[in-house]
Amino acid sequence: MLERLEKVMAIMLPSLREERAASYSPFIPICPRTGLVLYVPIVEHDAKAGTVSYDDPETKERVTLPVTGGHCKLQWKPDWAMRWLALGVDYEMAGKDLIDSVKLSGKICAALGGTPPEGFNYELFLDEKGQKISKSKGNGLTIDEWLRYASPESLSLFMYREPKAAKRLYFDVIPRNVDDYQQFLEGFSAPGRAAAARQSGLAHPRRPSAEGRHAGDVPVIADSGVVVERGERRDAMGLHRALSPWRDAHDASEVGCHGRLRHQLLSRLRGAD
Repeated sequence: MLERLEKVMAIMLPSLREERAASYSPFIPICPRTGLVLYVPIVEHDAKAGTVSYDDPETKERVTLPVTGGHCKLQWKPDWAMRWLALGVDYEMAGKDLIDSVKLSGKICAALGGTPPEGFNYELFLDEKGQKISKSKGNGLTIDEWLRYASPESLSLFMYREPKAAKRLYFDVIPRNVDDYQQFLEGFSAPGRAAAARQSGLAHPRRPSAEGRHAGDVPVIADSGVVVERGERRDAMGLHRALSPWRDAHDASEVGCHGRLRHQLLSRLRGAD
């Protein structure tokens, strides 16, 4: 990075505001006195010696440090490019708000002699109110918080399903995805379950609906993306069934059971430190 500083600066400077560009360096020194990261102007880059120099904001002395050995950090976009190069990264996923940053870091990676990774851009994660998740606002949900209450498989289902669609990520999503994963797992492990369910009465041909109409034969399906047509409804397990008064008491009990389990889980989630 230090040896190819001119190429890196030519890529970075056009992306910065004028005042930021005036003092920009991809290197950030770590103070040898305090161990703190110092956001100070770099007054000298010495590629031959492998060092950078800055003026200490407290002592006003000029300090020279090697860029290796943990004495410096990199600004995040050059750091991203350096990690791709050093670690041989060939695939990188990022949110759509980082598309421009991915392109810029890719150019830096190429300038350093590396090959930028293939990429995939996914939509943003939103909070319960549909607002963008922000670390500064603290309105997000961490991976550790999810895994405290649910399995990695349920998290994978949430992540991999519809990757190009914006997703709401908050506590109530956890039990919902646990239920979905269990349902899909059961369907995968028992491919004949749907046919057996129809034969046992989960879907009934020409059974009168609650409105006195005929719903027809409604297949048992687990795809949450299917639109519920008139004469159908979704029960507590997410299955489509014909409307029928005789089934309401059973489903009400089923909903109550799921509601109690859901309430217990959400109470633990919201009461966690």
